[in-house]
Amino acid sequence: MLALAHSVRQDHRQAEQHAREALRLKLAVHDVVGIGLTLDLLAHTASRTGAPDRAAVLLGGADRIWADVDRNRWGSAALNSGRRDTETRAREALGTAAFERSYEHGTGLGLTDIVGHAIDEHRPEQPTGERLQPDVRLTRRETEVAELVAEGLANQQIADRLVIARRTAEGHVERILSKLGFSNRSQIAAWVTARR
Repeated sequence: MLALAHSVRQDHRQAEQHAREALRLKLAVHDVVGIGLTLDLLAHTASRTGAPDRAAVLLGGADRIWADVDRNRWGSAALNSGRRDTETRAREALGTAAFERSYEHGTGLGLTDIVGHAIDEHRPEQPTGERLQPDVRLTRRETEVAELVAEGLANQQIADRLVIARRTAEGHVERILSKLGFSNRSQIAAWVTARR
């Protein structure tokens, strides 16, 4: 919702930031409809900010996801007009042949890969089936702490459960955030859920 609100205000940088975070969480809980909606929003944003190739790839991925839900996006005038606008802008900017190549690339990506592409536009292409997050090596204790974070426990509760000092628990959480490149505990929880 924050991504949509910023998009309506034409604050595309903030819209994209919130949409990327939403995709991480939606992938963790396998919210396919939410992923489709968010990819549509990111494709629209890319078409508005001078990234027509990215828009075409994201639109292809979104269309593939929507094909499994409802190809016509529930007959929603707002969703369908937004999709048409995105395609028109990207096709005009790229030309038909380049648009079709990028669009087909997007339709060929699996769910995890299209989300990975949307989250990090500078990520090198990976074969289908690779994880969104590279295989990060946590220590045994960090893995235990990450599992407890995913259960919703606060640092003091983690410390009590593992019979360690609160500051030690905080240190583990900070190292996990750093290793995974995350900024908050909900990202750890989503990561743990996605790996299960």
